[in-house]
Amino acid sequence: MRLGPVLGFAYVVVLGSFAGCASPAPIPPPQSSVAPLLSGLSAQVASLAAETTPAVVELTCEHELLHPAGDYVAGLGKRVAGLLQPLPAYWEYPLRVLAVPFYLVTGPFDLRTTRGTAFFVSEELLLTNAHVVHNAATVTGRLADGRQAALVVEHTDPGLDLALLRISELDGDAPAPLQLREARVLVGEVVFALGFPRKAYLSRRRELADAGVTLTGGIVSLVDLDLGGDCRYLETDAALNYGNSGGPLLDLEGGVVGVATMVATGDTRASYAIPAEVAREFLEAVLALPNGR
Repeated sequence: MRLGPVLGFAYVVVLGSFAGCASPAPIPPPQSSVAPLLSGLSAQVASLAAETTPAVVELTCEHELLHPAGDYVAGLGKRVAGLLQPLPAYWEYPLRVLAVPFYLVTGPFDLRTTRGTAFFVSEELLLTNAHVVHNAATVTGRLADGRQAALVVEHTDPGLDLALLRISELDGDAPAPLQLREARVLVGEVVFALGFPRKAYLSRRRELADAGVTLTGGIVSLVDLDLGGDCRYLETDAALNYGNSGGPLLDLEGGVVGVATMVATGDTRASYAIPAEVAREFLEAVLALPNGR
């Protein structure tokens, strides 16, 4: 058998495979499911922020000249009680002694300006914390678009720490209100807090402290938490700061699941909110009163 024709035929076949056929396309890498998931969640959160931010209002409360008599008496009693507890820090005791006459002179006056957050629950009504507007002489609001609004306090419930405000003056139409969610919130739900925080380390730079609405996220870590008030609270790790009080705690659909009210001190870094069902009952009770008062 001659090898020449066989080798020649093999050469023609190999040459034809390179000359007549295109190189196969590279196999694309397998698609990861992580990137589309994150992209979709990011888009949903961004849409949530854009839709709900207009309904959130920054509150500025100028207080009455004098504290309510009950607050003054309670403050005096607290300082007198401090004199009966010399332990554990002896070096504090002289300061406690001096605090009593100092409070007798300055205690009646309330010269503070408090700030917080509120949100629309109807075209005319806003919900916030009672401690934000406590003893307020005037309450003004700044919407996310920069418009100013004059507000009046309709009703407060210090036990629930809730207050209802009414718009008395606003240029233009009110934004679409937020809806209090009817379904009960569950542990593990993803939630977002909207508000106007004023962080201490930014206090010397007002252009940053007044930058606008912030959105922070976390999960609901506890429900039905008893903190000694008239209701049981939600606990979340969504960051809250001074100024967030009264702002909404939202689910992924934009429904209000709670009203931000306080944060833990120390290293706990937990935040607390009044459940939406408590806020709804408060609104229904207030609106059922004559003239809503």
